[in-house]
Formats: sequence, structure tokens, C-alpha cells
Amino acid sequence: MDDDEVKPSGALYSWGGEGTPQRHDDDIVITNGPAFSPCGRRFYHTDTLQRSIFVFDVGDEGELLRKRLFITIAPEAGYPDGTTVDAEGCLWIALWGGWGVRRYSPNGAFIDFVPFPCANVTKVAFGGADLRTIYATTARKGLTPSELVEQKTAGGLFSFYSGITGQHSTPVAFGQAATLAI
Repeated sequence: MDDDEVKPSGALYSWGGEGTPQRHDDDIVITNGPAFSPCGRRFYHTDTLQRSIFVFDVGDEGELLRKRLFITIAPEAGYPDGTTVDAEGCLWIALWGGWGVRRYSPNGAFIDFVPFPCANVTKVAFGGADLRTIYATTARKGLTPSELVEQKTAGGLFSFYSGITGQHSTPVAFGQAATLAI
């Protein structure tokens, strides 16, 4: 992504640990997300400034296919930032400037909104022993001094019990160099 958040120089790549990374999408100012469905056959990617979440099908060899618009976030709801997917296949979206987190069904229907005491929610992830606690990061960036006084918790880490189970991490091996959990 463009560090100045102006030029559409960002791109979406995948890399299997060997060879050259594969480019799947480009012309993105702020690239965000990403998240996989529980079955691993859908991949969600966010173009923050376009307020759009796209979904790709995942092929048998892990390739990203058939990009299409999943949802668009209305201007009054903020900008979509980091995402995660729960065990039911629903997408949770952190909202920059949106004062919370939204949950959408696998077919793109709005389900729920969890409000926050600060405007800039940046990422959501499931955790805890039962994967029913959602952790959310927030940011102070871009807030004026008076907004910082009003939003004392901006920049903090939040958690809330969702009652809905998240997904377990999937170990991914990149050659012999490293193994990551995503």
C-alpha cells in the first residue's frame, strides 16, 4: 500500500514459499483484511478507501479465482479495515471512523454491529480458550487533540465475548525456513 495513503500503488500477492509471489489484484491505495472462510474455499480482501470487501474463490491449488464484490460499506459507517471470519462463515469487519465492528453473513447480509467508545477500530481476531472472545485493536492516528480527550481509550486493545466461535489457526509451512499460523 501507499504509506501516504494517496496513490493506488498497493497490490494483493500470495506466496507459496518458493518461486515468485503471484499478484492477484492491484490499484489499491490501502489493502486490508485478509480472511479465509472456514472451509478455505473463499478469501476476503479489503480495499479500504473504496469501502469495498471483495471475495475470491480459492482453487484446488490455492489460487485465487473469480474476484467479485462482496459488500460495500456506506460512507456514514466508516472505512472497512481488518477482518476475520467466524466458524459460521460470517465476516467481522473493523471500521476505521465507524466506531465499531460489523458482522456479515456468508451471503453479504448485515447481521450485527458492536459499538466502541472510540472511532478507529483497526483489526478483529478471535481468541481465548473457547475462541469466543473477540480482541480488537484501535488507533489514535488522525484524531484531533479534542477528539483524543473525548476518546480516552483510542489506541487501546479491547475484548468482548461474542458467543460465536472463531476459527482455529491453520499451520502453514514455507519450505524449511518457517512455519506460521494464520
